[in-house]
Amino acid sequence: MNMRQILGLHQTDGDVGVEIELETTSRSPLPPDITGDQWRLTRDGSLRGNSGEYVLRTPAPIERVSGYIARLRTTLKNSGIPVTYSFRAGVHVHVNVQELSLKELVQFAALYYILENVLVEWCGPDRVGNHFCLRSCDAERSVDLSSQVIRERNWYLLEGATIRYASLNWHSLIQYGSLEFRAMSTKEGLEDVEVWAHMLYNLREKAKEYNSPQEIFLNLSDRGSEDFVLELVGEENFKLLRGCEDFDYKIHEGMRLAQDFVFWCGQLET
Repeated sequence: MNMRQILGLHQTDGDVGVEIELETTSRSPLPPDITGDQWRLTRDGSLRGNSGEYVLRTPAPIERVSGYIARLRTTLKNSGIPVTYSFRAGVHVHVNVQELSLKELVQFAALYYILENVLVEWCGPDRVGNHFCLRSCDAERSVDLSSQVIRERNWYLLEGATIRYASLNWHSLIQYGSLEFRAMSTKEGLEDVEVWAHMLYNLREKAKEYNSPQEIFLNLSDRGSEDFVLELVGEENFKLLRGCEDFDYKIHEGMRLAQDFVFWCGQLET
């Protein structure tokens, strides 16, 4: 069974949903809905001043994401409204996991937890320790709760979850059949949004290639952190992440947390 069947959800197509929060010093109103059905502008109470959140109306195939973001970037530039960097404003990417099996879902999360400390550091100077996108090492309750949910198959524990501001937000699983990743900052030129979406998509696809979560840890131990991450994200993205201070240490700390997560998830055959 896949997660759509397990959760009893309506089928949702597309690979990723994207939400881009932004603040601006301009007094001019932000452009409303962009290019018909692509983006809609909403308000977000966590932002300040002249601000808003652009949300893709429907999840997009990964190959179309760059074009959609380029259109938003061009529209903002032509409007003369500058995007102001703010620790409050972030990019949230929902990765569709409806077609994953439960085992593949756990493997996807485990891969992210292994890379999380390195990924969050790359996502922006104010993202480490940011209470809008707390890493698992900052809020281990998020890992405890998600593993409890999977172990007990009690998905509705996520309904009242207080972990929506985790870097990996599980709450959206029962709403949309997605995992939400909140670590990326909104940069002034909307840089790196496409890269971030593709990285997360690649992790989902790589998660399907493993026969078990334990195989992930064996692969990391056998190959070493650099080769392991290189295989996951590709050469160009690896160059971006390798500059992280204490790279090897942070990958292995991520593995420790991911091992705990997988252990407490229990048996995954069903």
